[in-house]
Amino acid sequence: MSLNFWRVAPGENAEFWVDSASGNFIALELGFFLVRLSKKEREEALNVVNQNDFVEKYKNNFRDKEQEAIQLWYFLHEIKEGDIVIANKGKERVIGAGIVESDVYIKEHEYFPIRREVFWILKDINIPVPKELKSKFEKIVEKLTANDIEKLHIREHTENYLKRINEFLNQLP
Repeated sequence: MSLNFWRVAPGENAEFWVDSASGNFIALELGFFLVRLSKKEREEALNVVNQNDFVEKYKNNFRDKEQEAIQLWYFLHEIKEGDIVIANKGKERVIGAGIVESDVYIKEHEYFPIRREVFWILKDINIPVPKELKSKFEKIVEKLTANDIEKLHIREHTENYLKRINEFLNQLP
């Protein structure tokens, strides 16, 4: 199994970040139409095995037809348990980083119903997005490379956080 890196926006301007961080999940509004489907239709949508078939069948449920259907496909089928997910606030800031811990699930009656559990390692960060990466922060879901992660300095922020935790632990009896 190969590790992948994903950037997922927790709502426009990170409007859903506080709930995502405190609830240990990442969620999408994009798939809201799935909630309206019957259980059988929903299972069919979740089990489509070809990206092109999925996009063709469901693209009319989105404003930005194909692009949003592809982003939902990524969230439903490409992101896997163990992958690293980065949360952002617009094209300007990275605000969280964590590890995906579940398959997709649907939480009906929620504004952002399509979800995956995430163990958020970093919740209170404010990393500026380098100019050369801003184009990867325009969509809701985007696959990142290891090089992108290096440019965001996620490792350094995590090491600093762990150092602070160790300092705290060393003060406990």
